[in-house]
Amino acid sequence: MVLPMDSIVEFSAQTQAGPESGRNAGGTVNVVTRSGTNELHGTVYYYNRNEFYAAHTPFLPAGSKAPPLRNENYGASGGGPIIKNKMFVFANYEKQDFIIGLSGIATEPSDAWVTLAQDILANPGGKYGTYTPRTASAASTTAIGASGFWPRSGNGSIATLPLGLNNFFSSIAETGHSYNGVGRVDYEISNKHHLYVRGYIGQGNQTAPLGVVQLLAPLVRTSRTTLK
Repeated sequence: MVLPMDSIVEFSAQTQAGPESGRNAGGTVNVVTRSGTNELHGTVYYYNRNEFYAAHTPFLPAGSKAPPLRNENYGASGGGPIIKNKMFVFANYEKQDFIIGLSGIATEPSDAWVTLAQDILANPGGKYGTYTPRTASAASTTAIGASGFWPRSGNGSIATLPLGLNNFFSSIAETGHSYNGVGRVDYEISNKHHLYVRGYIGQGNQTAPLGVVQLLAPLVRTSRTTLK
């Protein structure tokens, strides 16, 4: 969840908070939200973070396209008086969309790897040592799949990858969105006494791959969060 950016008027960060901040050690961030005033005021805004504007990681394989890294926030806010000098209202709504390409290098079980494994089991002419030839287990030849030894991801390009470590580069994206809103009503009882009521509501969804290995690409974890 994301606190709408135009609802924040002030914040402070303490790297080592005291006991007044709670029982847990560590940093604490305090946020003051915006309130309405005697004047009508409002904003409309848009924020865009895109890989096009940023430097590319030096770990990308030569000739590879930079994975997507995008974050968009857009929203609107408004505030003003309900009763002049006495009661004020403020509200801010924002939506966030993001996509994060989880790039990485992995070793995938291509046909070349399967052929090597079969050759090691057969050990022709004692090529790999003084042991008798072995047969593949039933699990590797039937339970796992027709290709044997390793499960296949269903991606035909995996089969043709070369023999060797780090033979596959993947850029599997994590995606998500959230809807976030803040509302606040302030009431001036006197010059010394002030009362306000604030509410925050947010709902979001996030889908991310379990890893960059292509075998795990079809498996995703999805989280959905609602806060009121």
